[in-house]
Amino acid sequence: KKDRHAKIGEGNIGLEAITRIINHPKLKHLPFLLETPNELDGYAKEIELYDQSIKGWYPIFRSMNLDEFVLEYTKSNAITQNEEIIEEQIEKRNHSFEKFADGARRFIIGLGKKVLIANICGEFNNAFLASSEKSVIFYWAYGISAMIQIYFDFSGYSDMAIGLGKMFGFDFMENFNYPYIAKSITDFWRRWHISLSSWFKDYVYIPLGGNRVSKIKWIRNIFVVWMLTGLWHGAEWNFLIWGLYFGTILLIEKLFLGKILEKIPQAISRIYVLLVVMVSFIIFNCETFNQVKENVLGLIGINGVPLISLESV
Repeated sequence: KKDRHAKIGEGNIGLEAITRIINHPKLKHLPFLLETPNELDGYAKEIELYDQSIKGWYPIFRSMNLDEFVLEYTKSNAITQNEEIIEEQIEKRNHSFEKFADGARRFIIGLGKKVLIANICGEFNNAFLASSEKSVIFYWAYGISAMIQIYFDFSGYSDMAIGLGKMFGFDFMENFNYPYIAKSITDFWRRWHISLSSWFKDYVYIPLGGNRVSKIKWIRNIFVVWMLTGLWHGAEWNFLIWGLYFGTILLIEKLFLGKILEKIPQAISRIYVLLVVMVSFIIFNCETFNQVKENVLGLIGINGVPLISLESV
């Protein structure tokens, strides 16, 4: 069984894509029964359809239009903001060798991000978690590695989805825009997982009233959005803490810190962003509240660990 860090980002393309394909209007008339095994293991998940009219087992890909599968695969890797526009591309889109080549290049870049960078960092993170000789330097190395892993994992999958879509004539919005050069956490979330933050803004924050309500309700709206953003990643305490952590910092920036960040040197504001994000991903990777406390406090040695250890060297 794969470890949890090696599986960050896996499993979000199979079941959702298949479910949406089966529910597609063009496929609803087919007499399908869906059968899935108990073990869901990323790409290894086996989904087959039983066609009652033929009484035989067939992979789902034989019973559907390839273009529609590509569309559902790519949409499941990013929340598309205007599905009506995307659906139109099923019937009308541009194909060319140049576009296919651009898509293949983008797909390969995304695959390289995942395999050559994210997975390697994941192995280092697992070694840290298994170590009994942690140190302050080791905690910092883990935090930096977690930042690298999660970014290249998430952006790698987005690149693969965008590239695969382009290979078949689909155009999807960019999902990451150099988030680690942001000068504030507000700016960071304009660059990180753009489709997700846009979706929560359009379908949760604005319907609640956005910032056009009383100050108390505005604060409520921010925390509701970020609580749900955390839970969107999983129904676990670490994700809830992660979401509320970002919600709190964004609220502080909107109240007064944002104006300070605009006046200080950009190098300092960018270091601030990297520190905040590093702590956030340490929280993101934890499994229990005690682990959150231990790993965050380990950055400053309050939990009694030495500055350096043999294993960290």
